[in-house]
Amino acid sequence: HHQGDQGSQSSKKSKRKRNRGNQQDKPKDVGPPPRREDQLAWRAVRVRCCDQSTEQNARYIDAVRRNAELVAERTSNKCGYLHIPSMDTRGWALFSKSFLVQGEREALIIDVRGNEGGNLTEQLLEKLCKKPVAISFPRFGRPTPFPHTPRALVLLVDQTSASDSEVFAHSFRALKLGPIIGRQTWGGVTGITRETPLVDGSSVTHPSVAFYAQGDQGFGVENRGVPPDHVVEIPPFAPAKDADPQLLAGIEAAMAQLLDVPAQRSQ
Repeated sequence: HHQGDQGSQSSKKSKRKRNRGNQQDKPKDVGPPPRREDQLAWRAVRVRCCDQSTEQNARYIDAVRRNAELVAERTSNKCGYLHIPSMDTRGWALFSKSFLVQGEREALIIDVRGNEGGNLTEQLLEKLCKKPVAISFPRFGRPTPFPHTPRALVLLVDQTSASDSEVFAHSFRALKLGPIIGRQTWGGVTGITRETPLVDGSSVTHPSVAFYAQGDQGFGVENRGVPPDHVVEIPPFAPAKDADPQLLAGIEAAMAQLLDVPAQRSQ
């Protein structure tokens, strides 16, 4: 009787071993592989909050970059583009930084649309009115005039170009640096050097410096502005479509100058 129990137990153990072996040999049903859509259904995003001035500056830098890329694409890198937001320390820093790269092209579009003014016209004219006095012959590459100046200049203005940017536009025309394209400027070139605060938190500015242009215009820039050589309107729907007719007109004018007078500013 005892031997029969041992035989039954050994047979049960052998059956269990065979069952475990069959389970190991049988592939597990893991189901279909996960879809790529399910793997990309979520992602971790870190959001950094910033103030309004930081956001506006980021959007401004992006807009200038897109304009410069558009100009380079449409002109095969023959024309550069730079924007001067104001005639102060920030405007001078951005101009100097951009001019090192964009000013090396054969033509240059200078954009002062939205420029709120300041006191920078003289420094800008010193850069733009340079005349080549020699030619630099590098060991590799093509000869370039020294100091280098773009052979064609175009200025973009609009109704928000004010104060010293209008003085710059008037000087740009008087020195015959190139065509002016866009809308008539704001019409306020009288400078202010002080202001009086009021009890409600506002202030009253004191007109201190008038601008008198040579020739028949005289004080006429004040209250009238600087009219462009080629008037180009921006339709209301243009910003929604990322369209800039004034910039496109500036590109055409710059390329036309390169074709008409290929070496006028370099001789």
